[in-house]
Amino acid sequence: MKAIKRLICVFLVISISAGLFSACSSSSSLIDFIYPFSGEINSFDPQVASTGDEFLIAENCFEGLIRINDDGTVQAGVAESWNKNEGSTVYTFNLRKGAKWHIEEESNIQKLMGEGFNPDITANDFVFALQRTADKNTASPLFSSISNIKNAVKIHSGKMSADKLGVKALDDYTLQIELASPDDSFLNVLTTAAAMPCNEEFFNATKGRYGLGLDYSLFNGQFYVSSILEASYILKNNKQYTGEYPSKVTDITLKIVGENDEIAERLESGYYDAAYISGEEYHKLKNSNITTLSYANKTVAMLLNKNNLLFTEKKLRQAICLGISDIDLSDIEYLERATSLTPPSCTLAGASADKALGNINPKQNKEKAIRLW
Repeated sequence: MKAIKRLICVFLVISISAGLFSACSSSSSLIDFIYPFSGEINSFDPQVASTGDEFLIAENCFEGLIRINDDGTVQAGVAESWNKNEGSTVYTFNLRKGAKWHIEEESNIQKLMGEGFNPDITANDFVFALQRTADKNTASPLFSSISNIKNAVKIHSGKMSADKLGVKALDDYTLQIELASPDDSFLNVLTTAAAMPCNEEFFNATKGRYGLGLDYSLFNGQFYVSSILEASYILKNNKQYTGEYPSKVTDITLKIVGENDEIAERLESGYYDAAYISGEEYHKLKNSNITTLSYANKTVAMLLNKNNLLFTEKKLRQAICLGISDIDLSDIEYLERATSLTPPSCTLAGASADKALGNINPKQNKEKAIRLW
């Protein structure tokens, strides 16, 4: 298991980063997994996911065409193979046959759809899902991520119908996606909640209640939400999952964090198996058996408000930026000097955004600051 340090960058004259961590115990035999979260879940519909907890459910309980592991390697998801044309604008995905939605016997889903409802996950499920994301009526928070698909912008603006989206099923197990222009990061888009499959027959049968409760939700990932308790959500291992990456974890308890819940302390005590914690909290931990993984995903800037009469003067603002003292970071391991407006975790056209946008290397200049002041 691993942990994540989120580095926060402050720049101008002070340019540092600080982090959040996700950490877990060293035990490799865990079957039941407890993880803290806030419980901010309004829907299980991945196309309208907007909170961190809803994305957490989407990532664990749905599987898209492909997966991307921690080092950025693209792996098979529902699609077992894929290719693109020479111009990198048309992608063709060959779906694995026999991939199923999770439907338990004698469930309310079977009562809604009939006992014979047990469809494969097909190319049509991805066509319908992406059309929903493009449709302005869905109000998908992640629309911008799929906006480079042909006609997506016109559909979202109401100038075209959703069936004109550049996505089509060549047959039940072959999907074709056409882009408006080449995009090296497009495969990453297909791993997000916006591109998770949606069965149109089931969606229509819910009569507008899709994702609003377990009776109106279909999952196809390694896990499914089995029950919702007063203080937790229970995820069970999906035995109907036929993908290449089944999980050995049998149960995940997403524990809703209480107001006075000290996450770092409960992580260190072994109550939580993994958690996001701040860099400062990690710095205070004493348990050397906790494994951590850090990454920089936040940038913090100090801005001078030009609506304030003092700060309307450009030279005064420059003087402040050039004159602020630097900070000694030698004793603060969770802080890191920023070199860009964007943290290293952000990408642009498949490359690190800080490289694409250029580095920032502010330098103090006491003499010039005094002259400007």
